[in-house]
Amino acid sequence: MTDFTIIRGDNITINILLKDENNTPINLTDYTIYFTVKKNQFDTDENASLKQTVTDIETPENGTVTLVFTKEDTQDLIPGTHFWDLQLKKDDVITSTEMKTLTVDDDITRRTNGD
Repeated sequence: MTDFTIIRGDNITINILLKDENNTPINLTDYTIYFTVKKNQFDTDENASLKQTVTDIETPENGTVTLVFTKEDTQDLIPGTHFWDLQLKKDDVITSTEMKTLTVDDDITRRTNGD
């Protein structure tokens, strides 16, 4: 897993490859993945900057989770450093990944309609 940098107000796709302790991709069949980004790591999930729940993984056996966010999802993000992690849930077992950072860069151009 890695740290990411995005630009506020852009459409983004993030692919995260999840591996076990043997560096083998985790088969994500029947998993629910919770992605959460917070400006302050101690904020509640309700106050998260960005979040997504993934239940439909296209090729779960390759261990990759794809997160897709629209410009509407990212337009109000506060520029600066945010913190993110994933929780993987299968049956009643929950596993959290290590915390990483997501840097939100301010955008210069905000107009998109030719004004």
